[in-house]
Amino acid sequence: MGIGDEIALKPGVSTLNYRGQYLPVTDIVYVASGVGIVPILDQVKAVLPSGSSSVKGVSLVWINGDGKDFDVAINELEEEYFKYNTKLAVS
Repeated sequence: MGIGDEIALKPGVSTLNYRGQYLPVTDIVYVASGVGIVPILDQVKAVLPSGSSSVKGVSLVWINGDGKDFDVAINELEEEYFKYNTKLAVS
């Protein structure tokens, strides 16, 4: 892609259907790399608001090879952290 090129993105399904033996799910741990943070942010936004799920805490590890790779979603992640800092741990 070159400077000024445009792309169209269609959002995917942001639901996660857990069918395992351990219910209710109370804690989730995510590990993301690079732009893999984008779908995880959608899930974090879905499970953290009070009453939206049984999840009481989310731990998120976001790994990037270059510091500027965090620019993809750092503002959005910070916004969620400030809203839910007792439920969301980010490293």
